[in-house]
Amino acid sequence: MECPLCQGRIDEKAFTKSHESYKFYPCPTCGAGFWWPLSGQSSDIYDLKGTNSVLGTTQESYFYRHNEEVLKLDEYHKPFFREGNMPKRPATLIDVGCAEGAFLRQAQKYFDVTGIDFDEHSVSVARKAGLSNVYCASLEQFARDNPGKKFDVVTFFEVLEHQQDPTGFVRGVKGILKDDGMIAGSVPLHMNPEPIALDGDLPPHHFLIFTKAGLRHFLEKMGFSEIEISEVFAGEQMRRASGVNTTLLKKAFFIKDNETSESSLRFRAYMQARKLARLSLPLVNAVFVPLRMMTKKKDIEKITEESKAQFIPMYFQAKRKGGSAGL
Repeated sequence: MECPLCQGRIDEKAFTKSHESYKFYPCPTCGAGFWWPLSGQSSDIYDLKGTNSVLGTTQESYFYRHNEEVLKLDEYHKPFFREGNMPKRPATLIDVGCAEGAFLRQAQKYFDVTGIDFDEHSVSVARKAGLSNVYCASLEQFARDNPGKKFDVVTFFEVLEHQQDPTGFVRGVKGILKDDGMIAGSVPLHMNPEPIALDGDLPPHHFLIFTKAGLRHFLEKMGFSEIEISEVFAGEQMRRASGVNTTLLKKAFFIKDNETSESSLRFRAYMQARKLARLSLPLVNAVFVPLRMMTKKKDIEKITEESKAQFIPMYFQAKRKGGSAGL
């Protein structure tokens, strides 16, 4: 068996979890992980009117996102709109898996934008919002219908983890990307190559699990350079853990004064708590116990439990290897 991300050899008996007919394999070569078999996903899972734990604080279904009155830019979109990414000349951008077009509505201020998504409802909402160049198509269909069309930027937010053929998908991305082009997107962050115990992180929703190292390894292997990867402190997702004394958290976990957002504080506190929990017992006694004296135990426990139940996005961007910097 081969890892679908790095083609490293995997022992078929080395799976660590199972879910229905799927088995989960962490890859010792690239540090990512995958569910096997890589099959079974259907667009029908995005058209349900029931609940879906992958979509945020109120357990909305994907259907809920089709309401244009509640659409807004997601936290994992925002890192893209840094000054250095904004073009100095006319430039084109396509968003693969554009959903209802929240990202494109912001991007059209700077780029000539196009969007594709296989979900008809999402495309309909995007068009009603004034995005005329949005199409119901897969990446393969779009490339086939538009031979030779290339873009300065190709984005794919919360898309890569769903792919059954990730190398084929990224080859398709490169097929519509200019030689000096840039990619950007996001995937759920995993500290270790293990899935989060939520329905949305299990097949047939997510087939791939990315750590920072695993994502970097994959992008480098696929021919990208100038790779930047960062966690996204998603305020909406972290807001459940309310009532935490942020002043104590900053003191206890050595958080800088300029990191003042509630989501940043809570996420950092959670990450620090996880790291400290893995220390040897003498270090726990010497370091963790005094910190717990400064930060109430119930606060740390609340942060930890709430954070475990969230998808923390991981934003990435990269240049096609050999491409020039800047747009």
